[in-house]
Amino acid sequence: MKYSKTDLNIINTYRDNSDLIYEFRNENDYIGMLLIERGERLFFQFNNKALLCNTSPRNCKILIDSINLWDNGEIINEEERISVFLIIKEYYKLSYKDDLIAVNLKGEIIN
Repeated sequence: MKYSKTDLNIINTYRDNSDLIYEFRNENDYIGMLLIERGERLFFQFNNKALLCNTSPRNCKILIDSINLWDNGEIINEEERISVFLIIKEYYKLSYKDDLIAVNLKGEIIN
C-alpha cells in the first residue's frame, strides 16, 4: 500500500504551507489540515507525517477506514487510527466549526 505520485504531490503542496492550510501548534505538536477536492478529501499533517483521507463535508463525516497510511509509507494500525481520528476531530472543529463524525465502509457511525 502506498500513495500515488499524484497524491504525494498533493501532500507536498500543502505540507507546512501556512498560506493554504489551517495550522495549529502546541508545546509538542504541529497540526495542519485542509479540506480539498470539493471537500471530499482531507489533507492532515501531524508533525512531520501527513495523510489524505476521505470525507463528506455536507454531512461532516470522515471515512475512518481511509485513515490508513502516512505519506512516508508507514501503515496506520487500528489503535493509531482512532488516535489520529480524535486529533483530526478536535482540530476540524476549530477549523470548520463543525463536529466531525466517523463512519465505516458500511456507513455506520463509529463512536
